[in-house]
Amino acid sequence: MSKWVSYGYRVSDDLEARQAREIEEELLREHLPLILASSERILETPRFFYCQLADAWLSSMWLYGGGPIPLGVLLLLWEAGEMQFECPSCGGPLYAIGVSGSALSGSGSAWGICAKCRTAQSHRGPCGRSVHAGGRMLPRYRNEPIIQKGKHPRFDWKDGLTGESTPDRVIVPAVEAVDLWELICALTGKETTRHNRGRRPAYIAPRGMSHPIVLERKRT
Repeated sequence: MSKWVSYGYRVSDDLEARQAREIEEELLREHLPLILASSERILETPRFFYCQLADAWLSSMWLYGGGPIPLGVLLLLWEAGEMQFECPSCGGPLYAIGVSGSALSGSGSAWGICAKCRTAQSHRGPCGRSVHAGGRMLPRYRNEPIIQKGKHPRFDWKDGLTGESTPDRVIVPAVEAVDLWELICALTGKETTRHNRGRRPAYIAPRGMSHPIVLERKRT
């Protein structure tokens, strides 16, 4: 019997995580026009680019798996029209911050903020284009350090392990990104101490891989 396992992506949903998402939703409803107007500055500033929203993530089994979507990647997707939908409430532009669905069938859902009525909305239906666009872009913009691998001993049948061992060395560290409130403060000149920010929710498992789905096929 053969087994295939695919992993999707999902964030934590405990009480503190939900509270953090509620805070960010409120900030997004108020400051989405500011973020859109400041897109050039955000794209050019790494610590702004990699600002991570709690609800900004992609989940798609089989082809991409998924993962968190940095704000800079969202801006690139919005500019390309790949993460914009029609608001079901007012018909205005819904700027999706996350998407979940099948890259094969195209069905799924997206969620975000409408720029017209400034409410949190969701879209259910065809999302394959957004899933494909996000899945292709995420590997290009990982916020990871550049590491120079150290030396490792090699095995010799006569002398055993030979050669020196040196540790890996970080050449370029990962970007220390701001959170959403810090970004808004930087763009508006506000003091960061004026906002009581919630704890940023923890993601499930390394690289966001979670919820395995096992399919089985009998061999003949």
